[in-house]
Amino acid sequence: MRLQQGKTMLLSKFRAAIWLIAHVLLVIPFIVSAATIPVNCSCGSLQAAIDSAVAGDVIQVSGTCNENILIRNEKQRITVDGLGSATINGTNVNSPAVNVRGKGILL
Repeated sequence: MRLQQGKTMLLSKFRAAIWLIAHVLLVIPFIVSAATIPVNCSCGSLQAAIDSAVAGDVIQVSGTCNENILIRNEKQRITVDGLGSATINGTNVNSPAVNVRGKGILL
């Protein structure tokens, strides 16, 4: 009887270890892939940086961005950091300067 309980307990611990390893392996790509993307709006495009960003990325913006920005639905968990001084000046008056449709976007 005790031998059977020992086997059951060992099997339970083994299953828990496999579950933990599988979940860690699923999370690692999100941690490893996060990047900081610098954008100087005097010579670069904030929209291009947003389009290429993946979940977890931080886009650090400097200068004045003369463009309308659209963060699409498929974008998730992206941070756009103006470092306290960046400006977005939407050039198309018929569209919002910044249109956020994605989830978990931090401006």
